[in-house]
Amino acid sequence: MFRSTALTRRSLAIAVGQGILGGAVAAGMLGLMHSLQHAIWSSTDARWLIPLIILTGGAILAVLHHWAADEGLIEQVSDAADPVSLHRRRTAFMALRGVVAVGFGGAIGPEASLIAVMGEISALVTTRVARNEEEERLIGQTGTSASLGALYGAPTGSTLFEPDRKEKAASLANIIAGAVGFISFLLVHDLFSAPGLTLGLQHVDLSVRDVAASAVAALFGSLLALFYIAVRGPIGALAAKITRPWVRIMAGTVVFAAMATAVPQIRFSGHEDVGGVLELVSAGAWWALLGIALLKMVATAINLNTGWLGGDFFPLVLAGSAVGVLACSFLDLPVEAAAVAGMAAAATVGMRKPTAVFIIVVLVSGGVAIPAAIMGTAVGLIFYAITPDPAPVH
Repeated sequence: MFRSTALTRRSLAIAVGQGILGGAVAAGMLGLMHSLQHAIWSSTDARWLIPLIILTGGAILAVLHHWAADEGLIEQVSDAADPVSLHRRRTAFMALRGVVAVGFGGAIGPEASLIAVMGEISALVTTRVARNEEEERLIGQTGTSASLGALYGAPTGSTLFEPDRKEKAASLANIIAGAVGFISFLLVHDLFSAPGLTLGLQHVDLSVRDVAASAVAALFGSLLALFYIAVRGPIGALAAKITRPWVRIMAGTVVFAAMATAVPQIRFSGHEDVGGVLELVSAGAWWALLGIALLKMVATAINLNTGWLGGDFFPLVLAGSAVGVLACSFLDLPVEAAAVAGMAAAATVGMRKPTAVFIIVVLVSGGVAIPAAIMGTAVGLIFYAITPDPAPVH
């Protein structure tokens, strides 16, 4: 823990420096994963290739597991906070597993590989910069904050996976690192042709009635997140019964491959697919939207519990927007407002970090419907308050 509650000039310099590095790393890694996805998936739209590609990815993950065992994002963030103790070779293979999981179509976000790579860099920085254990931990924490702040486009990104209580100086340093990381990401972004992180929604002016009606979309998003929490536990318990890691990975891969072959829209992290949600709204495909949202959450739970390393924030955003817009089937509600309210509520209940979720949703949505984001977060907060914390399963 940090003994001082004041942010010193040296701590500020470390936070800014790690922010610059973290943003650049995030841009580079996202560009790499996007290029890998494009190389693997863009050559053909043939449905029969989907299971072959996913099974190949699962086989690679099963082999890589020999050098890097499973670890959830919360554990990764905790480990990265102590860069001196990181097992360098294991961390490198963790990063590779994260890249493979995203590149081969996993229904997960890219958080795992970003945290692992930034952990490696923080370890190198520590050997040259840190003067004591306090600075070692500061370097590790700000590195993670920078990379996740860049990924989510919000300085508070890393708080999704951090303990609720932290010293004020450390929290301020992390926020600064996250802000600088996002700026650095934007500057480096074009060099690596990384995908944009905003959702491509159009700005909309909302009336008081629209904001009130968006509570229905938020209700749907909250219920979806409760569904995700409900299925995540049993899937994790079932996966844990398979004691051999490679068998567990391949079993989950086979199930995921079958699901993705039937419904290709459940592949990938989801933030780039919100436009597809709007197309289904235009076509009036309400049942398809509900089915995609539910299957997306099941696929994410399967991936995270069977060795496909990543995060569930972006899948929650996509699925939340998909169920949120269902409100438009019987309410005169702008689709953008419904989508934003649904994703904010789903992420609030699923991630259980309402303040961080609100800021991130506002920024990744481009601020198109801030009142709806407030409503979504508020409704999600109610569900968050009345439901117990689920047991961690990844």
